[in-house]
Amino acid sequence: GPLAAVVFRAEESSVYGQAYLGSKAMLNGLSEDELGLVARTGENEGMLLEEALEKAGIEAERTREASLPLDRINEFFEAHIEQGPVLEEEGKQIGIPTSIRGNQRYILSIEGEEGHSGTYPMWSRRDALRYFIESGIGKKLYEIADKHQREATATIGAVEVMNGSVNKVPGSVKVYLEIRADSNELRERLHERFVREIFGDMYAEKQEGDRRIYETTVTIINDASVQSPEPKKLKVTLEAMKPTESIEIAREGVERLIETAENMKIAYHLMKSGAGHDAANFRDKGRLIFVPGRISHNPREYATPEAFLNAYLMQYHALNQAIRRK
Repeated sequence: GPLAAVVFRAEESSVYGQAYLGSKAMLNGLSEDELGLVARTGENEGMLLEEALEKAGIEAERTREASLPLDRINEFFEAHIEQGPVLEEEGKQIGIPTSIRGNQRYILSIEGEEGHSGTYPMWSRRDALRYFIESGIGKKLYEIADKHQREATATIGAVEVMNGSVNKVPGSVKVYLEIRADSNELRERLHERFVREIFGDMYAEKQEGDRRIYETTVTIINDASVQSPEPKKLKVTLEAMKPTESIEIAREGVERLIETAENMKIAYHLMKSGAGHDAANFRDKGRLIFVPGRISHNPREYATPEAFLNAYLMQYHALNQAIRRK
């Protein structure tokens, strides 16, 4: 069959909160739920994915017509920088991942009340940012992951004060967080523990599409609030996006890449991928190769041409092996 080179968008989309949207569109078309995702940040904030596609000149309802079913694909090879320090520290030329770590992403919203920073007494405030700091929610998230350092990570990627300014008491805060774990079972256990750490047993839970939403009302308790004639309350909402599943990369593909590296005298390292990659969407047909590259999501991100040449040659020889065996 033909050989095709493909470039996907939205591999780990922070804008729409779901991974692999580009490869999903190619393989299956986008579902109604996916087309209904709302942009959380960026120039299209508040816009449905369907609307953003139309804005870019793509007929969203026809994405299914353009799909290429997985059963028509023999193999998918993906070369990517590692986005971490392991290959450099191990002195290896190539990484061969055996699994791809899944994740659970969240938007934490805290709703209080805005006020003038000079005229609102400390005891009278419903300060959303102060609650986030004093509640220790971020510290609790990190402590959960610290207990599983070899298997999981936790990150607070952004804290946004809505309509914030230096002379205003923060009335609304959004916090963007995630948990990643090697297995789906561990990811769900860490999720459940995080929910308990934030809410205890006092919360309402509901399902909206693919999202799980947890809500509660809390009373502010600090040195200033005790002077208030009435309790000051805040609304806390945790929105858990549809999780990205962890997957094991097919052993047959891993073994062929190992054989290829050994035949080419390329120093390789077997490893787990902490980041999400489109190869996960190709199930047992996905193959993933890492080249050394420590810095990622940063203008200084870089990998040498020689490193990518190694990855290209490995793909070429691994494909030839597969063709000869058939």
